[in-house]
Formats: sequence, structure tokens, C-alpha cells
Amino acid sequence: MLGFEFKSEHLDSLRVGIVLASFQVGSLIALQLVGRFGNGWGKLRSYRLLWIAFVLVGIPLSLLHGWWLLALLGLSGVLSPETTESGPFTSLEQPLLAEALKGSSKIRGFGTINAVAAASGALGAFFGGIAVSRIFEGVPTRASLLFLIYVPAGLIALVLVSRLSAIERNDPEIDGSPGSFAEGLGQSKKIVRKLSALYSVDSMSGGMIAQVFLSYWLARRYGAGAAEIGFIFFLVGVAQMISYVAAARAAERFGLLRTIVFTHLPSNFILMALPLSPNLGWAAVILIIRSSLSQMDVPTRQAYLMLLVTPQERTAAASYTASARYLGRPFGPMVTGLLAESVLSAPLLAAGAIKVAYDLTLWKLFKSTPMASE
Repeated sequence: MLGFEFKSEHLDSLRVGIVLASFQVGSLIALQLVGRFGNGWGKLRSYRLLWIAFVLVGIPLSLLHGWWLLALLGLSGVLSPETTESGPFTSLEQPLLAEALKGSSKIRGFGTINAVAAASGALGAFFGGIAVSRIFEGVPTRASLLFLIYVPAGLIALVLVSRLSAIERNDPEIDGSPGSFAEGLGQSKKIVRKLSALYSVDSMSGGMIAQVFLSYWLARRYGAGAAEIGFIFFLVGVAQMISYVAAARAAERFGLLRTIVFTHLPSNFILMALPLSPNLGWAAVILIIRSSLSQMDVPTRQAYLMLLVTPQERTAAASYTASARYLGRPFGPMVTGLLAESVLSAPLLAAGAIKVAYDLTLWKLFKSTPMASE
């Protein structure tokens, strides 16, 4: 929807960049607030506030116009183009899920919630595209009215959140007094800092091979059209959804860290082999196979973090590591631009190599680190 809004507002590249940057800054600010005050307020209270803000932002977003308004609303921290890792929402959902589920169901829960988020995002993109192309065809300024869906969606979310009150009664993080962001990380501070540094590097390399660049690469390398590229990424999305559920099963059998590293590692070698594809069909197959492995670390990484730190540190740890990912990702496209200027496929090779180094470093640093939680 944002892409259609940018087009209908006739925004140039600079203004699009400013709007997207405001989303980034807003998410970082919200993450810092969650990390700093989430313990004192309680996770569910903070989560409710985010959904209330989501509802309030949806009204002006749908009824008013102007790139400056988009940028201003982006600073709210509740707008994100991501579906599975959406800033402050995810940083609260992770500890809430870890608190609500016990034993092996905890790991399966992370797989399920990510699969549902990915499926919902895909359906939203599909029906949003239909609405814009058919319902509002020829009336581009009305496309923004679709953002009104934020209001009922947010209200439904608030109703669902109200049914989670049992978690709040057993919340180990409510101590009545907000601490500093640093104080939210006690005995696990060094662990979280190491993970944050690694996640930042992984996020940067992920930014180097964002879907926008992969679409561009397929079009340049094989002359792929929009319909072909769209279908390829639809299949990629399906593979990712399945992998989220499969990751939980694998983690139960092999352990979280092994699943994270030894599914992510081969996917990076597959990525580096992508430029060897002789035609579009083989490139599509390689992308789909790679996606079925590369995203298995998402739910397992989230569950691993929640078990690696104490329950009292979960909110701060999730916020801290998410902030690191947000800080690292913008550098990826810049590196891609520099590398692709000389060799179009160079970003694929460089990103794969960086991710291999990330996996091996993660394994070396944490293979002997004990869990702090169950």
C-alpha cells in the first residue's frame, strides 16, 4: 500500500527516502521506550498502548494527504513494512509468548506466530493490490482510504489482547518502577550485546539482498517480467511460511542453536550459487530452496533469545537486539549499490560470505552458553 501511496502522491526519491527513514527512526524510538519502561509498565500495558497508537495513526493516515504527514506518522513507531519482525510490537510479543507457553510448546508457538504473520502479510498484499487496481482504479487519491483498515484491525487486536490478562497477573517484569534501558539487562548484558552485534551484521547483509534488489537482479539478468517476478516471490513466501513451522519441529529434535546455524549456513552457500543459474527457471528454484532454509532461523532465533536471558530481561533483550537489526539494515542497500555498480551479482556473493561468517561466529561464541530459562 505504501508503494501505491508514494505513486499517487508523486513523491520523488528523496521524499520517499525521508518517509522510509522516519519509519526506521520511529521504530528505534519506540524500541528504546519499550526497553526502558516496559518492565515498569508491564508488557501487556505497553502492548495495548502500541495498538491504541496504531488505531489513532490509521485515521489521519487514511483521510489526510502529504508526504510530510507520512513522515510525521512514521515517527509514531507503529508503522512498519515488515510482517514477521515489526519493531516494538515484536519486541513485546516475544516475551509475552515466552511467558504464556511452557516447554516444547514455546518453540512451536514462535514458529506458528511467524507463519501466521507471514500468511497475513501475503494476504494483505494480495487483497490490497486487488482493491487498488479494481476498486480505486482511475482514482489513485482514494487508495489511501484502505489505511482505514488500521482502525478495525487495531480494535480487534485490543479485544484479543484483553483476553491475555492471565499473563499480566503472572508477569515477572512488573515491579512498579521503570528502570533504565541498561538496567533492564542484568546478568545477560554481555550475552545480549554479543548477539546484538551479530544480528546487526546479519541484518546488514540481509539488506544487501532485499527483495527489491533480487527483483531488479532477475529482471536485469534474465529479462524477467513483473508477473514472473511476482509469482516467484509468491512461491518464496509460501516456502518461508512452511519453513517457520518446520523450524520449530527441527529445534525440538536438534536444539535451537543447531537449527539456527545449520539451516542458515547452507542457505548462504545456495545464495552464493544463485549467479550460476543458467536461466530464470533455475534461478527461481534456487531462490525457493534457499528461502525454505534461510528463514528457519527467525522463530528459532526469537525463542533462543527468550531462553538465553532471564524472564526479567526478556523485554529489554528483545528491544535491544531488534534495535541492532534496525541500525544495521540500512547499510546493506548502500553496499549493494557500490558493489553492483561494477558486477551485478557481487552483492549476492558478498552477502552470502558475510552471512557464512555470521553463522560460524554465532556457533563459536554460543555453542557452550547455557540457557538462563527453561
